[in-house]
Amino acid sequence: MNGFFTGYNTGDVGTGIICAGMFITAFREKGYCNKQEYNKMMLGIILVGFTLLFVVYAGLAYLGAQGVNYYSLDVNATFLLTDLVKNLAGYEGSFILAVAVILACLTTAIGMIATAGQWWKHGLKAKFPINKLL
Repeated sequence: MNGFFTGYNTGDVGTGIICAGMFITAFREKGYCNKQEYNKMMLGIILVGFTLLFVVYAGLAYLGAQGVNYYSLDVNATFLLTDLVKNLAGYEGSFILAVAVILACLTTAIGMIATAGQWWKHGLKAKFPINKLL
């Protein structure tokens, strides 16, 4: 159960909810106003997102299950992940993990910045014009 609640600390759910409005707005601006076409495109995006997140979290669950015999149950999750990757894939695997974490953080940051920009553009522009603030 702890793993379930820890997953929410990664930001995937929060970022998804916050960015959903931006994606829906972008779809409509691109011309996907026809309900059937809009639903088809959204279903495709949902399936791709679900599949990729499933692969990531299933891989993490598998990796964690491999460490049951080698680590205590109260070990820190970050240490568990990095040490398992180092033991199973060596330092090259640790490098790949580091790159993957950096890219995951970068994509989350880009999504949040784009969402904040859209929010500023549509919600706060009249109250706080950017050219006067800079």
